[in-house]
Amino acid sequence: MSFKFTRYLYELEEVKIALMLSLLNKSEEVLFWAYELYYSEYKQELVDLIWKIYYDFYSSLNPAFEAYLLKKNTISNLNDVKIIANILNSFLIRPYNLDVFMARQIIKNFEIENVKETIQELLVLGNHINIAFHILEIVEERNMENTLNLIIEHFNKEKDKSKIVTLWNKIKTLSDTRAIILSYIFRFYSEEKKLKTGKNIYIVVNDEDIVLYETIEVDLSHCSEAKREKLVARKILKNAYLYAIDSSKWLNLFKLKRDKLNIIDAYYYKWLYYASKSPLWASRIYASNGVIDNENHSVEFEDEDDLQRFYSNYGYEPDEQHTITQNKCLEITQNTDTNWSTFYKQYRGNGIVIVDDEYLDNMDKIVY
Repeated sequence: MSFKFTRYLYELEEVKIALMLSLLNKSEEVLFWAYELYYSEYKQELVDLIWKIYYDFYSSLNPAFEAYLLKKNTISNLNDVKIIANILNSFLIRPYNLDVFMARQIIKNFEIENVKETIQELLVLGNHINIAFHILEIVEERNMENTLNLIIEHFNKEKDKSKIVTLWNKIKTLSDTRAIILSYIFRFYSEEKKLKTGKNIYIVVNDEDIVLYETIEVDLSHCSEAKREKLVARKILKNAYLYAIDSSKWLNLFKLKRDKLNIIDAYYYKWLYYASKSPLWASRIYASNGVIDNENHSVEFEDEDDLQRFYSNYGYEPDEQHTITQNKCLEITQNTDTNWSTFYKQYRGNGIVIVDDEYLDNMDKIVY
């Protein structure tokens, strides 16, 4: 386990969680975190995260959005920098719930009594947690499509079977197949209850809408006019930190690398080594004849000229920043009122899964 820093020295896994929480808060902050991943060249991670968030929170109330994502949320499409903003702005206008997300966390974190019923019997009984246990823990991978057929039959979706299965075969390799199947079950239950679904509206942004998220560099000759300003490297973080990593105040509910590792030491004194884990910083280092030393957790340069040239462009000096600037990357709220019960009450949305207080009161930090 090791830190991985992004272009502006946020921790990678924390950025992913911040992005997810920004969507739940329906905040445009989500674009900042998305482009933090994008410009750090964590593009595949961004694509995978979008799929994960869709099935965890949006699938049951936004079935038509799946086909849109299949078309738009691909690595090849990310060559158009606006695509990310289009996708995430389209998430922001849609309803969500915690059904799949909470069911998955309960199955991961609690011991469920042995569920012996078949999927057909479970669907009739309608116990959502037992259904989730069956799909997430019992069904063999090779039987997933057969299970999907049984689900289609139970919910009388025979007329849509061809469309559902065709789409399934296209997306089953793009995310967790078990989460996808579970989201379909909850989607069909939601349709039976006639829960309100999202409208088929999709947002399109202009170039000027995303200029704000371009990478700030000392040499801005390749950037848009709006970003061409004189900046020395040590001033970049002050200008770049538009949002604090824990602006949502929920990060303490998640297992983070900083729980076991010293992020302050890493940020102050070994920031370049941990930044070198990102494709962006690795390419910057190699372009200046730098060598990444994994044994000593350092980055060395062939000669003094290479070192000086690199640091004149990228010497962010995080240890010399004002505390306000540092805290946007380092500070996490420790609040006893922040727990899974309050999280569930705030974000549960219009769903079908009712989570017992016993689960919420005893749920520890989770991995996302």
